[in-house]
Amino acid sequence: IFLTLLIAAGAAAGGWVSVPKGENQVVIRTSITLAITCCWLMWAITYLAQLHPLI
Repeated sequence: IFLTLLIAAGAAAGGWVSVPKGENQVVIRTSITLAITCCWLMWAITYLAQLHPLI
């Protein structure tokens, strides 16, 4: 779990740095960070649900 968190954080940081300057810079940075966070969170919930199911 922590390895994928580091990978996702690295991807978010890479997206944060590689965004070109302009009037939409904040929107693009927010979109990239939010998309990577949501993908990681979905993966983590699915992984943990299979690792330790409630039933």
